[in-house]
Amino acid sequence: MKPVKISNIFSKEELNNLTLITNSSKKDIDPLYGRQKSIKLNLNKNLYAKLNSIVKEVWDVSLIFGGVNYVEYNKEFGVPFLPPHFDGDSSELIVNFQLSSNTTWQVGVDLELFTLEDNSAILFHPNESVHWRPNKIFNNGEYVKMMFFRYSANPPKNYSHMNLSVDDVRFNEINNLRDKIKHIV
Repeated sequence: MKPVKISNIFSKEELNNLTLITNSSKKDIDPLYGRQKSIKLNLNKNLYAKLNSIVKEVWDVSLIFGGVNYVEYNKEFGVPFLPPHFDGDSSELIVNFQLSSNTTWQVGVDLELFTLEDNSAILFHPNESVHWRPNKIFNNGEYVKMMFFRYSANPPKNYSHMNLSVDDVRFNEINNLRDKIKHIV
């Protein structure tokens, strides 16, 4: 399925709730990718219901909610970096949601680039579509805060074989695109 972009997903109250959840979560720094992260966050039933409704409307396959993670890309945590990859997990769909940002850092899905605004998302299959971010040098104080809502089949499929090296030949065309983008940014 092709990636789908959705804007204005949550109400102001729901966004405040998501911010409280992420701010109070236990975070680990991941310097390899220049980010801090929290895994397996708990959402209230209203947020689950809203997400499930969106997924059901956009995706034509019955899926079950598999969890939510949070990341903040920021120079403070290392050099923000996201090479082309598949997730290599059991997800059939990811809601790649931008909670807040004070800079622009596009999301690549296969050879297509998407610009996310706060409270918008790209929905796609993270084990069939290569996803990535262009190379970007973050300035001091710049950040991108993301949440990843995952959905799996029932029973879940195992895509662990998709977790490939960044040198895989299937990423060559995307790496060439990233190099071209680097020169125009």
